[in-house]
Order: sequence, then structure tokens, then C-alpha cells
Amino acid sequence: MPAARPKLDDDEVLKAACALVMTDLEREFPKVFPGRRERFIAEIFAAVNGSKVDDGYRIAKVLERDFGWMPDTGMAVTLHTFAGHAQTALRQAILRWVEDGGVKPQFKHGDRVWLPANLVLVKEWEGSRVASQIVNVDEKMAEYTVVALSALPVVVGTQASCLPFEVVEGAATAIPLT
Repeated sequence: MPAARPKLDDDEVLKAACALVMTDLEREFPKVFPGRRERFIAEIFAAVNGSKVDDGYRIAKVLERDFGWMPDTGMAVTLHTFAGHAQTALRQAILRWVEDGGVKPQFKHGDRVWLPANLVLVKEWEGSRVASQIVNVDEKMAEYTVVALSALPVVVGTQASCLPFEVVEGAATAIPLT
């Protein structure tokens, strides 16, 4: 595996989300933000980095307190898009990570593996291993969809777990076909 999978709280992911929010602010308030894009992105980043603040009102209050912004309700509503933009930025970062690192799955659709119960959402078996089946392989996002064999057949999404390749590959033991 290449370097670690991007996470939501990585600086590069947060900065990309801040740039997306800034694009929204420039579109909504064109007279307020001309010519100082990088400075405002840096201020938004400072307001959200490490604070777990993703609510538009709270971001607006931090920007007002720490950077002298004078946000109104419309600006707070636009800043509220941060959480969605952070998810978009994370997805884009993962797509780049997969492509740049040549990330490939170890297992394929239909493979049966032993997994720790907590990975396949089987709380009553916590601490034990659960026979599971890979029901989908998303190579673009480097994720397996896994279902406990005791739960099959299911409609994927009701009792399935989406797990990163590296989590499954680090915890799984193949079940030999007999």
C-alpha cells in the first residue's frame, strides 16, 4: 500500500474544502471577496482546522472573532456548505491516492473471509471472528462491501459494511473453499 489513505481531518482535504467554500462565497457575495481569495481561504482553514467546527454559524462566529469578518445570515448559510465540501474534497483525495499509488484489491467479489465482528457490524459477536463475504469491490474508492455470511441473503446497504481495502486486508483471513 502507498502512503496512508487520506482522512477528513488531513490539512490538504480541509484546504480543498475551504477553497470550495470560498468559491461559493465569491459567487454569492462578489463585492465582498474580490482579490483576496488565498487570504480568505487561509482564514477559513484556520477557523475549521483542529476545531471540529463544521456548522456555518459557528464558522462565521470564529471568523468574526478571530479575523474581523462581519458575517450575516447569508454568509453563515454559505459557510454551512463546508461539511459537504469536505466530503467532496475527501472523495477527490482518495481517488487521487488510489490512482497515484496504484492501489489494487487483494480480494475479489465473492471471496469469503474471516473478519473481526466489529468490522461487519455484528455487535452480538464482538471479540470473535465472523465468516464474511465480499459482495462488492469499489476499486476507485478502494473499498470492499462486506456482509456477514449469517446475514446473507441481504439487500446490500441494509446490513453491509463498506470497509477500506487496507482495513479488510489487514484483518482478514481467507476462508478456503471446501
